[in-house]
Amino acid sequence: MDPFAFALLTTLVSIAALVLIVMMIVRGITHRQNVRHKAYKEALDRGVYDPSLLQKKRRGYASLGWGLVLTAMGIGMLIGFIFLGILSDGAPGVFITLFIGIALIAFHVIVTMRFKDEAQNGEPVKLTDTAVPPSPTPPQ
Repeated sequence: MDPFAFALLTTLVSIAALVLIVMMIVRGITHRQNVRHKAYKEALDRGVYDPSLLQKKRRGYASLGWGLVLTAMGIGMLIGFIFLGILSDGAPGVFITLFIGIALIAFHVIVTMRFKDEAQNGEPVKLTDTAVPPSPTPPQ
């Protein structure tokens, strides 16, 4: 196969894959917004005003998700450039993408480890006051 045709084909496939990924992300976001809006309207129809239904529920996995995506992209580009024999030309882009993804995954792990005591199963942790002794009961 002609090298120019191969390069053109891989470029077109990469662009198509990127467009499909963006379309899936946008579709997921709009679907989530529609579900929230529908729940809000149903609550209004029942006479309940709950603005929390319209707010985004943050689960704290965005850095992990983007880290996995960027790491996968970096590994994919690394493998592709090795097979094409142009690793020296594309090394900066490959390693920047790869290390940003690894840094986002590490950030998620560090934040999760640091704040794991603050919430359990979505509920705040109830702290007991063990350092202060209980006050004595007055004699009767």
